[in-house]
Amino acid sequence: MKKFRIFSFLLILIFFLIIAGFVFAQRSLEIEYPEAGGLKPETTLFGLSAYVKYIFNLSIIIAGLIAFGGFVFGGIRYITSAGVPAYKKDASEQMFAAFIGILVLLTSYMLLTSINPELTMLAAPEITESASDPIITPTIEEETLSYTEIPISALIQELFLEIRLNNLKNFSKKVKDKSQLIKQKTEELDSLIVRCTCSKLQSSCSTISPISQAACEAGSCHGNPCSDKDKNLIKNVREEIQKLVDDEKDGLTYWQKKLDREINGSTEEEDEYVGFRQVYEDLLSAEEMMKDCSNTYSANGKSQFLVAYNDFWIYRQYMADRHNIKDFKRETPFEYIYLTGNPLEQSTFYCTEMLYNIIPIEIDESWIEDFGKEQGKFEEGNMCGNEIYLGKNVDSSEELAKRMLKELDNINDNAKKEITDSKNSVDTSDPDNCIISNCSHQCVWIERWDPVYNCIRYNEDDECEEYEENWVDHSYCQSSPCIGSECPGEEPKKSQFRSILNRIKKYDSEISSSYTKLVNLIQGNVDDEYLIIPNIFKSLGIVQNQIIACHNPEESYIKFEAGLEGISWRELFSCYDILAHAIQEIPFYNKDGKAINKCYGKDSKNPDFMDNLFCCEGGYSPQ
Repeated sequence: MKKFRIFSFLLILIFFLIIAGFVFAQRSLEIEYPEAGGLKPETTLFGLSAYVKYIFNLSIIIAGLIAFGGFVFGGIRYITSAGVPAYKKDASEQMFAAFIGILVLLTSYMLLTSINPELTMLAAPEITESASDPIITPTIEEETLSYTEIPISALIQELFLEIRLNNLKNFSKKVKDKSQLIKQKTEELDSLIVRCTCSKLQSSCSTISPISQAACEAGSCHGNPCSDKDKNLIKNVREEIQKLVDDEKDGLTYWQKKLDREINGSTEEEDEYVGFRQVYEDLLSAEEMMKDCSNTYSANGKSQFLVAYNDFWIYRQYMADRHNIKDFKRETPFEYIYLTGNPLEQSTFYCTEMLYNIIPIEIDESWIEDFGKEQGKFEEGNMCGNEIYLGKNVDSSEELAKRMLKELDNINDNAKKEITDSKNSVDTSDPDNCIISNCSHQCVWIERWDPVYNCIRYNEDDECEEYEENWVDHSYCQSSPCIGSECPGEEPKKSQFRSILNRIKKYDSEISSSYTKLVNLIQGNVDDEYLIIPNIFKSLGIVQNQIIACHNPEESYIKFEAGLEGISWRELFSCYDILAHAIQEIPFYNKDGKAINKCYGKDSKNPDFMDNLFCCEGGYSPQ
């Protein structure tokens, strides 16, 4: 117990000696400490972490000296204990214990310093004073600025160009009309080919008596299975079907190819054309480019941000004037869109590089929703204009185009199938091989033996009491209609032709149905007013005017970079950003002073929707 009190007193004394170095002002120490492991306390600025390191090193040295001294002392006792076995044994144990102590001490130190040297140190974090410095824009190493042009509204205009819609409708109608005529002619051909058949001829069987099986089977067919008149009628209808299909300027094949070009475009060198499908897919790509702009890096590895037409050109001029940007690299993924003179040019967006990189962050929607339930009203926020229905117009345009493509593909695909089967119907109905030599008679020998009973004994009443059975040959030659397989009205060609006819009827029905739906979509006969093309263009005009009004003059960029206070800044925010910022930072208010908590955009049920925009204005300062 006494030893424990002495040990506790020494620990407390050492602690207060160390703390004193932090309490008193810097001065030299009165005690001269020995150097241990490269450390030596000399002034009161020798910190706590340094003292711990110093004590650790000093302890290792002292423990090593004690163990070494014990080993040496044991050796001396071992030498001087000759003749006394008990002393000799005790000295050996002392030497062994000292050796184990030295080994454990060295092993522990080597393990600590080898595995992680930081384990032997106690380092306090360095505290640095932060200064409220003005905003300084990083220096641009390259004198270039890359940007990507995203003509989202012009793509919608290109998608629903009047000449494009007229071509789609007119070419589809031509396909429909040709399909109906082909169906009618194929039905007419079906009624004619049944006249050409071997079965309308009766087999001519032998009438020689007595008839024999050999004579019966030597019968023949007589007559014409397909008259010249019927052959000419069939030939004329077949030629009409062939013309309806293959006419170079007015056949189904011609109009189907015209429609296919309008839908899928052409890559031929002399006939390059961007089809309806390509514009639709480009619109989808443009939407994704706008969504991903702020979350992706440019080809140069720089962060990017999305900016509207007017703000971009102000920003571009600002970068040229203030930051000596000389080379502007413009990427145009939609080269067929010509913006010059386009009425929707000023609703184009640009994904442009920033001066410096930022790390994109993602906001957890579920967290926002749960967090928002616990929040009350915010006292201040940004003021926003009316909702800009860009996202709704883009989604409506994509939905309308998708529906149109469904019907156009159905018309186009069924037309291709009808072309193939129409040609097959012509081949199957060829009457040239329907001749008498290809017809086989049906003279069948029917062997038949019938019993004949003759009376061989009569009774007194002249009644037969006993009969004799005799078998009489009643075999005969049965005559049936002739048969064949080369006439179009004969099996299996007849069944093949009927299958082709049924498929052609189905193709024609599908084409007619899809054409009706396509015309209704183009003409606006739909249950959703947002899918009416004139309404889409009218709304896009309003959207463009709202976007034009939402821009910042060059003076605002200059003030912002200089860190000046009281900057009024306009910015386009997506619906998702509005709702997210309202929870995380400050709410956004409409012109009526009400917080915006509902707008059109993507959510958990509709993750592919494109957000509407808001033009919001707020005051910014460097603080």
